[in-house]
Amino acid sequence: MALNPIRTLPTAQPGPTRLYLRDEELVAGIAAFFDVEARLKAAGEAARATHELTWGQVRALLALSQAPDTVMGLAFRLSVTKQALTRTLEELESRGLVARTADPRDRRRRQTTLTPAGSQLLMSLTAPMRQTLAAAYRAAGGEAVAGCDRLVAALVRLPGPGGGAGS
Repeated sequence: MALNPIRTLPTAQPGPTRLYLRDEELVAGIAAFFDVEARLKAAGEAARATHELTWGQVRALLALSQAPDTVMGLAFRLSVTKQALTRTLEELESRGLVARTADPRDRRRRQTTLTPAGSQLLMSLTAPMRQTLAAAYRAAGGEAVAGCDRLVAALVRLPGPGGGAGS
């Protein structure tokens, strides 16, 4: 799969730090995030196919590597239906990659976690993606890495589907 070259984002003008961006800068940023997704998927495609996983299963494993969750909580974080996620988790559970146990805070609910085998597979699966991301971080430099980390953390904390505050 040939990828388009990275779009050139508009550069900030010298002067005081701006607290806003123009619409065309925001659109370029959105396009850049989709380019990043495509590049990371391209880097991990061979490993994903080798492990015979769907990208939906990969997303579930990645999300669970960050925090165990209930089916409803995980469905909200991933912006998928409970029914679709249940099928995904059943397949991952049958392969020994995730486990569903009683939630220690509420025994009526089931908590989904990665198993040690799931964690090991995820490390193997993400190795080429981690290499790609590490190379980009090295090329960007420390200040850019810190800024990127702040931006991504702010995006994840936004309320609503896939975000933190509304979760």
